[in-house]
Amino acid sequence: VQAIGFFVPDQFDSLGLGAYARNLLKEYQNYTTKLTFKEIDPDENPDQAAKYGISQRQTVVFESEKGRRQVLPQEIVQTSVDAQGNQQISGIEAEHAFTSAILEVTGVTQKKLYFITGHGEASIDSNMSAAAQGLRDNLFKLESLDLLVTRGIPEDAAALIIAGPQRQYSIDELAIIQGYLAKGGWVMVMLNPNPSVDMKALLFPWGINIEDGMVVDPSSSLQGSVNSPIVPRLRNAFGMTSIYFPGATTLLPQPIFEPQPIPGETSDTPIQVVWISDNSSIAMLSLARTSPDSWLEKNFEAGKAPTLDENSDIKGPLELALRIVLAPPVDDKGQPTGTVPPTRLVIVGDTDFATNQNFFNGDNGNFFLNLVEVVTSGKELISIQRKVLPFRRLVVGPEVAMFITYSSIGLLPILVLLTGGVIWWRRR
Repeated sequence: VQAIGFFVPDQFDSLGLGAYARNLLKEYQNYTTKLTFKEIDPDENPDQAAKYGISQRQTVVFESEKGRRQVLPQEIVQTSVDAQGNQQISGIEAEHAFTSAILEVTGVTQKKLYFITGHGEASIDSNMSAAAQGLRDNLFKLESLDLLVTRGIPEDAAALIIAGPQRQYSIDELAIIQGYLAKGGWVMVMLNPNPSVDMKALLFPWGINIEDGMVVDPSSSLQGSVNSPIVPRLRNAFGMTSIYFPGATTLLPQPIFEPQPIPGETSDTPIQVVWISDNSSIAMLSLARTSPDSWLEKNFEAGKAPTLDENSDIKGPLELALRIVLAPPVDDKGQPTGTVPPTRLVIVGDTDFATNQNFFNGDNGNFFLNLVEVVTSGKELISIQRKVLPFRRLVVGPEVAMFITYSSIGLLPILVLLTGGVIWWRRR
């Protein structure tokens, strides 16, 4: 890939976009020998600017044998709105745009996620905007999808995400999702306590029962909130320090599934359990679970201390997140052999952990991003990383602005005259 920066000299670049882009591309070159970079002054070389269709200075062009992509200045400059509703520059960030352009010109397809809408789900444009930005920073493309309008799953979908629906899906909508799963599609479902019957029906064929109630965990929860269980490093599959779920239900593998620890664990590795049955082609892998002191409280009341009812409540440890796969083959002892097959379903017993209010608390954001990476058949761990170079503007009042104006016009000449006068006097 060749990157061409159509930069004017720095003295004509008030935001320093050229210097920033130049340094960032040098960082890229530290990681690969397949990226070259050169600069062209569009004012001195208008023929080259015309050849590449350059309409703005400080544009960076990426090209290869498979295509060409321009990254315009407005894709680099980050803006925000102040309290008065005025748009202002908040920083400059090009890593996302540059990497996206490199993927495009090398023919690498970005994964596209569709968030189902129309039933009161959490929205990527409002209460899940932080999660959406984290996904975009990790080069996912996002779209909303109303199945009553589209009547099908787009072919470019890497996965569907159902984020806490509050109203029931129609029979036709459920049939579309079930058909997508049956054809090898990948779906992530985030629930809340007491989900509707349609969500229970969607998950039942995959070996999961959902019962009404709220998970409480007195020995591992937020202070003063036993219904917000905390999952430490040894109880989540990614080894993250602390994840918490503010109000969750549990995912109950059906009785035909038996839990089996994954071989090769040590005391320092996260607890991983596979649920498998000889009578089923489905296997489940634990991604997050509560402590043994937890239970599913069937009659949870806010403000009232819950107590375990052995007759109705379900004792822990409880599964808060599961990865559903086609079952791997087993040996004579019933232990799974070979590699784990592709994911078909990721289920989480909570939605609020990924909303704006909780996304940046603990490892919630990283946990959500890695769940999405898992459901899109990814293998690497990802985290929230956004390198924005802040732009700090000096804001002054009218009196100070007037002083700066007149001093810049008169102060320097006066200083030169005074210095010359002093030198003349001393020489004389």
